Amino acid sequence: MWTSLNDFFVCAVSVPAKSYMFKVRARKREYLQRFILGEEILTTKNSDYSDRAFVTKAAFNAMLAKRVGEISYDNFKITLEQLTKGPSDVEIVDYH
Repeated sequence: MWTSLNDFFVCAVSVPAKSYMFKVRARKREYLQRFILGEEILTTKNSDYSDRAFVTKAAFNAMLAKRVGEISYDNFKITLEQLTKGPSDVEIVDYH
């Protein structure tokens, strides 16, 4: 599941062997550092989303609830243009 926050995207998928866990990914390590506070971030090679963290679903829910409460955009693409100073249709691919 991709979620558009104010300043980046974050993706969460189930961990098959551990039904109580999510693997959380983002395009850049700094995005995860802002989202996954205090959790270990792992880096893998040869992957589109090389930085990831494994967190409990309860922890992810709490992190997401906090960030969702901070969403202030009414149009994410326009917000991206403002953040990146460029056209959102180009930047949106690089942003997530």
